[in-house]
Amino acid sequence: MKQEKNRRTLERFLPMQVRAVEEGEDNRVFELSFSSEEPYMRWFGPEILDHSGEACDLSRLQELGVVLFNHDRNAVLGKITRAWIEDNRGKAEIAFDDDEFAETIRKKVAGGTLRGVSVGYRVDSWEEVTAGDTSAALPDAGCPMRYLSSAYRQMRP
Repeated sequence: MKQEKNRRTLERFLPMQVRAVEEGEDNRVFELSFSSEEPYMRWFGPEILDHSGEACDLSRLQELGVVLFNHDRNAVLGKITRAWIEDNRGKAEIAFDDDEFAETIRKKVAGGTLRGVSVGYRVDSWEEVTAGDTSAALPDAGCPMRYLSSAYRQMRP
C-alpha cells in the first residue's frame, strides 16, 4: 500500500566506501557511496530505500549539493560535483574546498580516520509491507519494511 508521508528530512548513516579520484597527497576530489537498498532500522522497523529507475530524485544534489560537517549548514566542506545511482547504490563525487577547516576534514577522510557518511533525504512516498507480504518494487526484500522513494538533500562525512 503506497501512501504519501510527511516530508521531513531524514538522515541515514553508513560506513563510507570512498576512493580518491586522482592519485596524490593533495587530491581534493573523492568518490563515495552514500545510500543503498540495505535495510536501515528506524523506530517503525527496517526501512529500505528504492534505488531503481526514477525512484531517487538526485536533482537537488546535482544542482545545489554541498558537503556538510555533521549536517551543520554553517560548516560547509565542499560541493557535490555529480551524483548518480549505480549497482543499487547512491554515489557521489565530492570536491573539498581549500580553506583550513575543509582541509582538516579532507585529510581525515583521506587518512581513513573519518569512515562514515550520512545523507539527508526526504521521502516522497512509502509502501508498508507486513510480514509474509512482498513489495511490488522489491519482491526479494524478505522482511517487513517501509519501502521509500526519496529525494536526497545533503551529505556529510
